[in-house]
Amino acid sequence: MALPSTNGLHRDQKGRFLRGNAGGPGNPHVAKVAKLRQAFLSAVSEDDIKKIVRAMVKAAASGDVGAARYLTSYLIGQPAELESDIQREIDRESFDLLSLIPREKLVEVARRQWQKSLNG
Repeated sequence: MALPSTNGLHRDQKGRFLRGNAGGPGNPHVAKVAKLRQAFLSAVSEDDIKKIVRAMVKAAASGDVGAARYLTSYLIGQPAELESDIQREIDRESFDLLSLIPREKLVEVARRQWQKSLNG
């Protein structure tokens, strides 16, 4: 039988909630946020969004770095996303190149590298 944890919630030895636990109260603000989001969506039309985007493009083209950064973050992604996209492409190309090398040679190279790592 699992004992209650020190924080007063009944959990098993792995920290999971026990059967019958009602869980938390959830997000008490979710209904209010949903109403506010709906009000926002109702107040802004598709044409409004297009006008805003055109103004941002114009600002970015005029040298507004903040507008340019904001636009590019939505158009091409954040730098971390770009780095991972680039890394995936490099990995794909590396894999394509590796497929040209005979398997036995790859195993031999891997074994040598492993031996090097063991020897320090």
